[in-house]
Amino acid sequence: MQKDHKRFVSSRGVGIQDFKLEKPWRPPSLVLEVDPPEHTKNRRFLTRALSPNKISQLKDFFKKSADKLIRELLEKKEIDFLFDQTQQKVLELSINLQKKEINYGEKTISFNVEKHLIDRIIYGLDDVDITLKEKDKIFDFEKTRIKERPWIFK
Repeated sequence: MQKDHKRFVSSRGVGIQDFKLEKPWRPPSLVLEVDPPEHTKNRRFLTRALSPNKISQLKDFFKKSADKLIRELLEKKEIDFLFDQTQQKVLELSINLQKKEINYGEKTISFNVEKHLIDRIIYGLDDVDITLKEKDKIFDFEKTRIKERPWIFK
């Protein structure tokens, strides 16, 4: 079954929905819902990009980015206010990304966030999804690099 990619495909979806018969409710996964040879190329790229060594190199970057994002989104006094409210009761609030507001009862807290981050939240995009949008350029770059420096890849 794993070797018979003509009869057993993932490109039509891996859930209940058949992407060939119905329009997908979300973009298909660039790794899980593609068949060879595309799957093999995508997986090879991800294996290199997400190796334990590469991920450990990114740890500080992600921590600094997360800290910066939290500081940019809410001022400390607003975070303290929301935290105090959660200590007293279950906090019900709504977040309006377009208006960049958090509404809690009668209180409205504004925050700043870049448009590309809003799109990431709304469309559920992570760094891998965004990177894979450029996969053709990345593959072209890698092909050129292999041709120019073949000794590195032996």
